[in-house]
Amino acid sequence: AIKTWKDWEISFQDIETFLPLIREIFDKHKLTMGPIKNTFAGTNAVFQVGQYIVKIFVPTRVKPWDQDDYAIELLSLKTMNTLANNTPKLYAYGKILKKLEWSYLVMEYKNGHLMKDLRGSLEMKQKKAIVKQLKNFLSVYHTKVECLLDKNKIQEDRRKDNRWAFLKESIREELYDLISLIDSNACVRVHGDLTGDNLIFDGKDIIVLDFADTGYWPPYYEYAPIVLDLFYYDQDFISLFFESESLSTTIDLVIKSILIHDFGGDIAKDLLKNPKEISSLQDLKERLKKEIQDRICSSFGSNNSSI
Repeated sequence: AIKTWKDWEISFQDIETFLPLIREIFDKHKLTMGPIKNTFAGTNAVFQVGQYIVKIFVPTRVKPWDQDDYAIELLSLKTMNTLANNTPKLYAYGKILKKLEWSYLVMEYKNGHLMKDLRGSLEMKQKKAIVKQLKNFLSVYHTKVECLLDKNKIQEDRRKDNRWAFLKESIREELYDLISLIDSNACVRVHGDLTGDNLIFDGKDIIVLDFADTGYWPPYYEYAPIVLDLFYYDQDFISLFFESESLSTTIDLVIKSILIHDFGGDIAKDLLKNPKEISSLQDLKERLKKEIQDRICSSFGSNNSSI
């Protein structure tokens, strides 16, 4: 019944729609099915099936983008399963042809809480454990690469999407020009979407989820999702993660992340008051800095309870 992106948006969380496909996947890999439950809403169809998580990707003929999310996430999971303990164990993967080609992953289900559900409820010792493990994960994941950043294609893709459409065309062109200034030799493999939806904490350990937005960028590309969503402006987290960096320098790094990030336009639009009134790239930076600084300062003292 799924033929278009609109069909997918209506159906991707519907268990009955995907039940025959899930059964076929489990039969194929001789896995034991358990009760099927919905997980949080994302882009792909993700269900808990007993002790497993099944992730079914948007079929190529349906999704309105070109990136092969399945191939990217599969490679990342395989790599990290051998290098670190902060990712779910991969049990099965493959593709099934039923009118459309359905790519899927079957991973272990990990108990714990999404970080977005723990905001304001963590003790300092837990924050220290989370930051330590996150930094250890990034030290492994941030593999150095050379010349894998296709700047021309990125600029072309940015001109086609509408995330920065609220800005004047001249300012958008300045933004696209920033891509050309990136040193390809300084790029590493980045997760790209380290938000409160994509990190689980069980009180002791973290598990990193959803590698479909992996790319090759400077390390600071990670900072906007980390500071604004994963840490949710929490000063303790920010100080622990950035250590000796001043708050001003940290915010500047976050802004650099926003300006080059695939989702940067959406992030900026959510942050800014009256975004259509931005007069220049410098004005954009200054408004972002003030808004982020105000939110960090207002969070002080509001995150001191414990789970």
